[in-house]
Amino acid sequence: MNPAPATRPFLFHHGAALDDGTLYVAGVVRELEDRDVPHTILWERVAGEWRRFQWKNLTFGMVAYALGESRTVVYLGYDGTLKVRNDVAGSSEEQLTAEDDGPSVLRTVSGLRVVGDRLFVAGMRRMVFSRPLGGSTWERVDEGVRQARGDRALAGPYTLDGHHPYSLYAAGIGGEVWHRADGAWSRLASPTGMTLSALRSLGDARFVMGGERGALWRFEHGAWSAVSHPYTDETFSCIQTWRGRCIVSTQSGAVFELSAGDSPSLEPFSVPGTSRTSWMAATSEHLWFFGSHSVSAWSASGWRDESPPAALLE
Repeated sequence: MNPAPATRPFLFHHGAALDDGTLYVAGVVRELEDRDVPHTILWERVAGEWRRFQWKNLTFGMVAYALGESRTVVYLGYDGTLKVRNDVAGSSEEQLTAEDDGPSVLRTVSGLRVVGDRLFVAGMRRMVFSRPLGGSTWERVDEGVRQARGDRALAGPYTLDGHHPYSLYAAGIGGEVWHRADGAWSRLASPTGMTLSALRSLGDARFVMGGERGALWRFEHGAWSAVSHPYTDETFSCIQTWRGRCIVSTQSGAVFELSAGDSPSLEPFSVPGTSRTSWMAATSEHLWFFGSHSVSAWSASGWRDESPPAALLE
């Protein structure tokens, strides 16, 4: 039996999944978190076997992807360091850049996404980096959007996504929304001044974005549509799509389903066995919900618990 939530020493905050046997969870130790000690606890299930590791950095994002027969998970450190773990090549670290105006403990990065055959990272001062999924050398792709060295304004995307590596959308502080097409960035007229923390591509220049004070918008055919809902105290932090459905979660752990149609709206979405959802992920067969202390998988056949074993939660 797993220990009671109040006594568990760990808290989950991110997760990723590739298939039923390959699952990744990132979290923290309550005591170290309370003392502001930078660290991440990593739970990884590969080929059905769970293991636990530790990384001396704060994880602000993570993704997983497969290339051929190998599986890779990438943990994004807030300072521009990435922990890369591959089930064939093993574990390594990568650095986005060594430039003076690159990421640091003050100029953090938090947006991490796989788009097509490339990996993208975005952060403060409108920094954006990219590399091939099979490579390890990062390049800057923020010409035309990155802040000048002398510009001290607070700006930068917290999230990005796209349906193709040459068509990206990024959103963040102050409601800024940017589009990168064929290597050139342009700023879109945003419908909100609220800080945006979640964005998910729906394909073909369509996406959903959300953020603080209930800000939730759809972009389609070059026009914005506000999502009508009464949850104006929520900050939307994760948006996930699965089999034509769009699920949205918040910083407080609430989960909603975004309806389609000309007048999109939100309806509460219940996740059995967890009082709050920290993150979500999707595979072809399941939608995954990472709670503070548990992992649940949902499919057409219903719900099942996929949490790490009790021995790794003590």
